[in-house]
Amino acid sequence: MAGLDPDVAALLDTMRAAGAPPLWSLSIAEARQQLAAATAQLAPEVPHVASEDLTIAGDGAAVPIRIYRADRGGEGPMVLLIHGGGWALGSIETHDAIARAIAAGTDATVVSVDYRLAPEHPFPAGFNDCVAALAWCDMQRLPGQSLVVMGDSAGANLTAALTLHARDNQGPRMDAQILIYPCVDLTTSPPYVSRTQYGGGEYFLGQQDIDWLRGMYLADAADTGNPFVSPMLAENLGGLPQALIVTAGYDPLCGEGLAYHRRLSDAGVPSRNLHFGGAIHGFLSFAGALSSGRDALARIIDWLSAIPAR
Repeated sequence: MAGLDPDVAALLDTMRAAGAPPLWSLSIAEARQQLAAATAQLAPEVPHVASEDLTIAGDGAAVPIRIYRADRGGEGPMVLLIHGGGWALGSIETHDAIARAIAAGTDATVVSVDYRLAPEHPFPAGFNDCVAALAWCDMQRLPGQSLVVMGDSAGANLTAALTLHARDNQGPRMDAQILIYPCVDLTTSPPYVSRTQYGGGEYFLGQQDIDWLRGMYLADAADTGNPFVSPMLAENLGGLPQALIVTAGYDPLCGEGLAYHRRLSDAGVPSRNLHFGGAIHGFLSFAGALSSGRDALARIIDWLSAIPAR
């Protein structure tokens, strides 16, 4: 296996030297602040894109969204962006640069959803907000405009769950899904070597972080068996939209991302894996410092741009 990319190793050295405590040891407010500061400092530089903040109706609660439109023809896809951050820490703001990059690079309309966070709002609150946002995107898109859902980490978990929900509940029909270092198995003893090999905490995300975040997201431990929580446990993955799955070699979640890619392929779903062997979890959000993040963002944009209109 390739070693860590040099700029990834340098970033990890900087993080260790700064003495930032692990997420799981912090209060929820401190963890949110730490993640927000890291993404603000390490986010990629992107062009200015016009944006608008709105709220839409959810299941008894208003759901904030931010819409990004490049100053072009707007002929690209409608993209629902679901931020990561362990269902508890991220926000529209932590993923603002990624949303702008996608909108600018693909001429897409990007809708970033600020779903309710755990622990204040455990499953299924955030998931239901994403269901509402997907339905809104489906109603708002132009005739012939493709519909894509993408997310990273916990956002990729919600993305995969949305595709299952839409397939089994009469739509809406999506044209593609993008899963960036996805968490798709929330069982307590998942059978992936990467969880033990890279979960010690020395590669940004550790197993203790994962356990802490899962405990906040799920008020009922029995929900780990729900396919909308653990999409890997779905009996059948057939009939889902084509997928792009991005994985990082030094990520505890790498194993399940690769396994989900294989399961989709075996079910007849076109699935492409972009693997970055020397990268860590979260590297797309750190594209301001990591060449792998910039490369991944460019390749995601290229893949999105090739999706034909309906």
